[in-house]
Amino acid sequence: MARTSSTSSGRVAETYTVDTKRVYLVGHSNGAFMSYRMACDHADAIAGIAALNGAMWSDPSKCQPSRPVSVLHIRGTTDQTILNAGGVITGIAYPSTTATVADWVGLNGCPTSPDTSAAPVDLESSVPGAETTISRYPDCRGGSKVELWTIKDAGHIPAFTDAFAPDVFDFLLAQSLT
Repeated sequence: MARTSSTSSGRVAETYTVDTKRVYLVGHSNGAFMSYRMACDHADAIAGIAALNGAMWSDPSKCQPSRPVSVLHIRGTTDQTILNAGGVITGIAYPSTTATVADWVGLNGCPTSPDTSAAPVDLESSVPGAETTISRYPDCRGGSKVELWTIKDAGHIPAFTDAFAPDVFDFLLAQSLT
């Protein structure tokens, strides 16, 4: 791969060709918490995140992104590790799914009522039928989006169908820094 100029940000971009307008984070559990933290602290470098079964700060004032970051929040309804209602893990409180999504809807300046017209999709192989509902918050500042994918009866580590990864990447690849 070709080297980039010394003005590129980050060590990876100093060594490899990176489209700095299309940097994404995907995290599960603690990785989802980390993705939210990075979106809060380094929004200037991140176009979007996909966070599975995690949350952001309990104190939303700790999140001061410099620009909108598109967020795909994915939650299993029966996760007993990171609770949908929020909780405490290793002595640190985390917010509910509802609060996490609402925080990003506010941070990104999205309309507060979601579009729930999308047909359910089948993303969890151990649950029969199309179990995942999609709530979309389009028309956010800077062209950003917030989406909540709720996987009915899925636990902390869902058994994903082959459609899961392409659907997540389709969401992310549609995001770009302006």
